[in-house]
Formats: sequence, structure tokens, C-alpha cells
Amino acid sequence: MKKIIILILGLAMFIISCGGGSPKSKLESIMGNIQKGNLEEISEVSSNVKIDEIIPLKEGFSKITYKINNEQVSENQAVINITVKTPDMSPFLQEYMGKLFPLIMNELKSGKSQEEIIKSPELKKVAEEFFKEKFKSDQLKYTEKTMDVNLKKENGKWELEKGKNDEFILTVTTFGITNILNEISK
Repeated sequence: MKKIIILILGLAMFIISCGGGSPKSKLESIMGNIQKGNLEEISEVSSNVKIDEIIPLKEGFSKITYKINNEQVSENQAVINITVKTPDMSPFLQEYMGKLFPLIMNELKSGKSQEEIIKSPELKKVAEEFFKEKFKSDQLKYTEKTMDVNLKKENGKWELEKGKNDEFILTVTTFGITNILNEISK
């Protein structure tokens, strides 16, 4: 009798573990990956994320914190309200542009295309060093944003829903820089 109960419990645990987990546990997994700088999962659902362009910001991902406020699940759809706290790089943007401008001008004078300039190892090195220093700075401040994250159950697994999480993705990948760009475009 004891063996039958153990077998039934083991089978039940197996079925539960194969059920795709909960939307909340999926989002916690995604956030854990983001905090480690692993952005593969979110780059698959957004054309806004170009991992090679985000590499200079890699030092900041470990500083992201979050709190899940609530979860609403309806069949294969879930909406999770989350508050995300990220380092705010926007106060340093003018200084950053001041460092890049002379390098960009030199590259343009040498006849390089915009694409070649963006991929320039020298520019990437300057960017990595700049942001690495700023993420360690005593002047670093944080922004906090509350938003909804949409998940969809596909093939038995919860995934970020394509096209419905741009705000979330931009929040966790741009460290406040998009705030300045939004202000400029108004």
C-alpha cells in the first residue's frame, strides 16, 4: 500500500512538473535570466532588442530588481503586474554623447558608413568602459516602473507574448535612456 501511494505521488509530481509551470514562475525565470544578462528570451519576442548593441550595458542587469504585484490567468493568457527597479542612465547621457562625438566624427571623416561606425570596436570599448564606471558610481540613481507583462501558453509552456511587452522589454534593457528619447520626440 505504501509503495502504491509513493508511486501515485511520484506520478502526480511528474505530471505537474511537465505542465509548463505557472505564468508567475515563468516571469521569475525570465527576470532571473535578465539579471544575469541573458537576453535571448526577450530578444525572440521583440525586434527592439539587439543583443550586440546592449552589451555595453551588461554591468547594469545585475542591479535590476522587481516585485510581482499580482497575476491574472485566464486559460492560455496571463497578465502579471510587476514593478521593476532599474538603474537610470539618463543623467549620464550627455556626458556619454560628449565622449562618443569626437570618435564618431573621426570615423565619418575616414569615410566609414553608419553601420561600420556602430560596429566599431573602439566605440564599443568606450561604451563598455563608460557604463561600467557609471553602474558603479555613487551618483547612480534608480527608476521604478509598474506595468503589465503578458504571457501566453504555447505548446504547454508559458512564454512572453509577442508584440505585447514592448514597455517591459524597453524598461529592462535601456536603463532610462528611452525616457530621454521620448521627451525629445514630444
